[in-house]
Amino acid sequence: MVLGIGTGGRLQAEWLLKRNRFKTTVEQEMSEAKFGKPDPEQEEYQPIRDTVLDLCDVIMQYKSPKAKDEPKPRYEMGGYVAPSFEPLICLASHLVRCMHTDTIDRKSSTFMTFRNSQDSEEQPRQLEEKIMIDEDTWWWYYTDPDLFDIVIKNQYSPTEYGKGLAHLCYGKAKLSKQVCEIITKNVVKDFEHI
Repeated sequence: MVLGIGTGGRLQAEWLLKRNRFKTTVEQEMSEAKFGKPDPEQEEYQPIRDTVLDLCDVIMQYKSPKAKDEPKPRYEMGGYVAPSFEPLICLASHLVRCMHTDTIDRKSSTFMTFRNSQDSEEQPRQLEEKIMIDEDTWWWYYTDPDLFDIVIKNQYSPTEYGKGLAHLCYGKAKLSKQVCEIITKNVVKDFEHI
């Protein structure tokens, strides 16, 4: 259901991507009522809310970098039968491919495009607003070796995940090299001897 909603159109993707940038007006008012107005000079007065980070965090469970900072240990979901995180991987890839990096070409084929279902003549187009990928907060969650391992081991739409990786790596030689090393380590058992 979440995948259907998140990938249903341009407006849904924009909302999911924008919701992580700022608190809503109601949340801001509630926070100000409880804690007073934030100091504009203080950088971290708003908590990081990011849909892609949250999706990756749920998929990685106790292996998530967020889990290391939590006072209680996380438990693995599913017990004997692992939960299917395939829709979450597809949604994360979809959202990643809607955003821009500082090195990406706007004409890149890795971008998600949307078509108006009412007008079959209309050309597919990207999101109206240029939403940048915040490399400081989450891109390393999506490229985390544990997430890669989970996707490959469980076959959670590796093609979709790969499209998201390709989008992030566009024009980034260092990140591309890191991703290639992760792939090689997962494919070649005796990686250290290569």
